[in-house]
Amino acid sequence: KLPWIILLAVAALLVASSEINVAEQANGGLAMALYFQETFASWLANDGEARSGKGWAYYGRLEEASIVFLFHQPSVIHSLRLTSGLGFEGHRITSFKLSHVRTKREGEIGLSREELLRALLGPCSASSAGWRCASDMAEAMLRETWWKPVEGMMSSRRESEMKIEGNVVNVSDGDVEILFPDLLADAVCLTVLDADSPTKNAVLNEFQVFGRPWIGREEDQHSQTQGDNTSSTISSSSSSSSSVAAATTSRSSSLFPRVEIVSPAHGTTVEATSLTIKLEGISLSPVGERLMISLDGDPVAVLLEELTVPLEIDRDRSLRPHGLTWHSLQVEVLDVTMQPIGVSSFSKFRLVGPKAVKEGPASDGDAMLVLGRNLRRGFPVASPRVCFAFLSCGRLNLLRQTMSTLIQHMEQQEADVPYEIAWVDQGSGSDAMDIAKIMPIEHVLLWRLNYGLTSGLNVLLFELCRRSRFVVTMEEDWLWLKYKMNVSAISMAMQVIQHDPVVVGVFLRSVVQFGKETSEVGEWQRAGREGVEYRRMCQKEGKWGSWTNGAALWDRHKLEEHVGRFNEKWGDASEQEYAERVGKKFCAAIIRTESGCETSECNAVAVHIGDSRTPGWEPEIEYLGNNRYECLSYGRKVRCSP
Repeated sequence: KLPWIILLAVAALLVASSEINVAEQANGGLAMALYFQETFASWLANDGEARSGKGWAYYGRLEEASIVFLFHQPSVIHSLRLTSGLGFEGHRITSFKLSHVRTKREGEIGLSREELLRALLGPCSASSAGWRCASDMAEAMLRETWWKPVEGMMSSRRESEMKIEGNVVNVSDGDVEILFPDLLADAVCLTVLDADSPTKNAVLNEFQVFGRPWIGREEDQHSQTQGDNTSSTISSSSSSSSSVAAATTSRSSSLFPRVEIVSPAHGTTVEATSLTIKLEGISLSPVGERLMISLDGDPVAVLLEELTVPLEIDRDRSLRPHGLTWHSLQVEVLDVTMQPIGVSSFSKFRLVGPKAVKEGPASDGDAMLVLGRNLRRGFPVASPRVCFAFLSCGRLNLLRQTMSTLIQHMEQQEADVPYEIAWVDQGSGSDAMDIAKIMPIEHVLLWRLNYGLTSGLNVLLFELCRRSRFVVTMEEDWLWLKYKMNVSAISMAMQVIQHDPVVVGVFLRSVVQFGKETSEVGEWQRAGREGVEYRRMCQKEGKWGSWTNGAALWDRHKLEEHVGRFNEKWGDASEQEYAERVGKKFCAAIIRTESGCETSECNAVAVHIGDSRTPGWEPEIEYLGNNRYECLSYGRKVRCSP
């Protein structure tokens, strides 16, 4: 075996001769996966940068965890770098295999570039928690015999714990660099075999393939395909590097056509469907290339010239359903015969539709005001200090019980605390309006459909409750305990937050799971010499630690300034994602409400009475194209009425 110093020298020589990353989008590379998870699209894995929290993921579907990186033209490649799990805990690729293909030339038998594009490039269709752009024949095409294993692989790092058997690589690190003898290829296929997360899901942050576009005679191409020895190909790479790089630079605009959807950007929420695109190496004209624009699979426009203003792709908003709805947008480059050339851009975005809103009491003569004052003195409150934020989705029987009990506690035990109530309901129908008419609530937002828990919390915490410094998250199923009705927990919690700058919130619920606290628990201390007894609850690795959507009081100003809003793209995982953001900045706390009690379980003042978490997690409306959309209620299809 060669000494490591020689191998490292060879690695340095290879890096020096690596003109470009031929898989990168900027160099004309395309990333096409059999399946990609929502907001973790395949093209995030070849955008030229390994970014934390960004990349391709496949929702743990190992049977569909294959991604192809197609180069702009045949290229001589010799090394690659794979980065996975960056920004995530336990989402690294631990086993994978690598194959390559040389697409057929005219008169040959094999896989053509056009066949590969048609099989993998779309159009994309929604599938469970993600998107499938591959056609039915794609999986069989990736198993065909013209895909060859990448052979002769070795790690570029001496300390690497990499095991290679054939073209299967087993690693423990999320950042992998691999060297191999020069080979001529049009594409590389990465197939994930295993990952270190319990669900076998992983995030491929970036995949880079280093080499140079192939320029040479046909017979040279054939000899390269057969595979030359390592030493001769290294010297060839070194001697020709400057001329190839110069040619690539001078011709980049024509060699690598690219289209990018600037807005609406993938994963964003917008109010108007105006399209802005960026073109590189593409010249639109009536006798040349043109763009086909499709919304939800329906062609809506063909562009023959560049526009100086955004293009409105859905002028009649009434054709689309009301509320927050997901839509797919694709821009594809066509040639003069209206055939795709294999260059396209895809974006999935969400449209904001009208919402039914019922604000608080209108005047002193309002019947709602008179009724409310029977339950709450001074209702409505002009200058509140704390806002109780309720979020419901269908379980209005629980909401009536929890809201009434809370009002009873505040009016009897903490009447000196000026408070307001905000309520967002997601799709409970006319029964929600009945509650709005009889309960003393300052801010009511009644949505016709379920737009998701994160959307509801963002509206509650950062819109409806913006007059108050403190906010209490309640959902609809956290009930104030009868034997804790005489505990001034709200006043005590505010005192702790004002005393300790590290504390952003106080748990009013138990956070004990499986007999242990989910937080890193601190020592008992007092908020001032005679103040409230409390202990910090900080972020514990792999746990929520400093946040809960359940019953807790928060410094709303700190959250808004230092943490920000919920990320609505995370769906059911949004609570943990937000908890990690809170935990990086602050701790939470528990207060002692019972003498001798040491845990959050016996110090809790609110208990969970729902048999499950609120149904208000995921949006329940999906646009299907052709003016068709689907609405769900608790998993059942219902009639959609804007």
